[in-house]
Amino acid sequence: MKQFYTVALLFIVTSFLPNDILAQCVGVNVENISNPGPYQVATLTEANGIRNGSEYKESTIYYPINATAPFASIAIVPGFNSGPETLVEWGPFYASHGIVAIIIGTNSLFSLPDARATALIDALETLRQENSRVGSPLKDKLDTNKFGVSGWSMGGGGAQRAAVSDNRIKGVIALCPWLASNSSLNHSSPVLIFSGQNDRTAQPAQHADLQYNATPNTTNKLLFEVANGGHDAANSPNRSNGMIGKIALSWFKLYVEKNDCYCSLKTSSLLINSMVASKIVSNFECNLPNGGNPPGNGSDETNPNILKLANGGQIIIKSNASINLKGLKLTPNTDYTLVANNTVTRSLNALGSAPNESMARVFNFELASSSFTGKIIYYYDDVDLGTITHSDAVLQVKNDADIWMSYADEDSSNNKITYTFNSPITFKSVTASASATTLSIDSLTEEIKIAIYPNPVNTILHIQYHGELKTTIYDFLGRKLMDSQLKTIDMSKMPNGMYIIHTTDTTTNKKNSYKIIKK
Repeated sequence: MKQFYTVALLFIVTSFLPNDILAQCVGVNVENISNPGPYQVATLTEANGIRNGSEYKESTIYYPINATAPFASIAIVPGFNSGPETLVEWGPFYASHGIVAIIIGTNSLFSLPDARATALIDALETLRQENSRVGSPLKDKLDTNKFGVSGWSMGGGGAQRAAVSDNRIKGVIALCPWLASNSSLNHSSPVLIFSGQNDRTAQPAQHADLQYNATPNTTNKLLFEVANGGHDAANSPNRSNGMIGKIALSWFKLYVEKNDCYCSLKTSSLLINSMVASKIVSNFECNLPNGGNPPGNGSDETNPNILKLANGGQIIIKSNASINLKGLKLTPNTDYTLVANNTVTRSLNALGSAPNESMARVFNFELASSSFTGKIIYYYDDVDLGTITHSDAVLQVKNDADIWMSYADEDSSNNKITYTFNSPITFKSVTASASATTLSIDSLTEEIKIAIYPNPVNTILHIQYHGELKTTIYDFLGRKLMDSQLKTIDMSKMPNGMYIIHTTDTTTNKKNSYKIIKK
């Protein structure tokens, strides 16, 4: 029986995402991940002059010969009592997709995981030196800041231990890994773990599952258990009808190459309702390209367009996962859908004017997003503050009635405002302001002369105005409580707290909103 656990996947594209959502990702989809990939492959060995590392025995480098440098790289080590030939198909696979791969042997076939970790780190040093070796076809073609490691069985345990020892490693792909349960896995390198449901050598409950749980929750991680798979379930990218290679390549592209286009690829097609998995457990985040660079460094780009969904496309943000929309981070506590025909934009101009002025960062949704519960984080740069101080800043959310509601910051950290909504809200726009600010609803050509008193109110609220008004009262969560066309409103039975009074001139349709306190 299949078990699927999807924890903190960023989002799922549940129908075809049209080309206009992410033009730069056109061509990145499951069908493009083939074996071989689009590039021709060549090899180098020690006979060709590559370094002979002291911590491993023999090596072969696989590299693309018609791809554009610089290249990311991966070092691969086999398992206990096994040679490089057991993983040989991974080398040309990675290289044909524009990645340099070095497959090594071990000084002893019986080396334990930590010795294999040392061997992998030494293999990465060989790649660094190959990048500067005169006469090498890879001279100055490697990005030495984009190295990953992989291994099978004890080699898979060694790959994870290598990430503990060397924090320069940007990603780990462990193939049915074997590792003693008391081994430390405290590292920050995104880790993909393949396991086999019927593996009798590295039984998942004693190895892969424990390793996943031992990896910090702050580390991006994914466990993929192959249904009916044995100890060699991931020894080739062709296993499980090629799904093993597709998942591994997506993980490497996403976290080592930093290619965010592979975020939607893996979550939409490779992991959800997989026909080849008996269990999937995950805890990772990734962002749409240009979809969120939490500000705070003063270098935020000014393109207002963030996201456009059309032609039936939609995005589901999984429960307790997140999507970052250029500095507006949504983390729902239940699965939440951003619907089609919606456009999200961001303005870097403040709303209103002093003293009723927002920060210079406003997020707008063409269609209101309704029934959201969970956390909203609004990021800002120091230059966005204007005269506002962080200690006095509040989150401002505009609902579908065009009323701005303010919410106190839950997080004392600078450059972000955080609030958790435990009751459903609807929002069309999000910004931040000083706590005493009342943001205008419309740009009016003339002032609406309205007096609302007393404030605070205990029983009867009086509205003084020369014309006819429709008045709507909302609670502080933005829920509509009542409509009235009277100029005296009995609030005696309403709970104490803050309310929003929304007024509309029934003749001119001019609008205003006011905060009042019920005591």
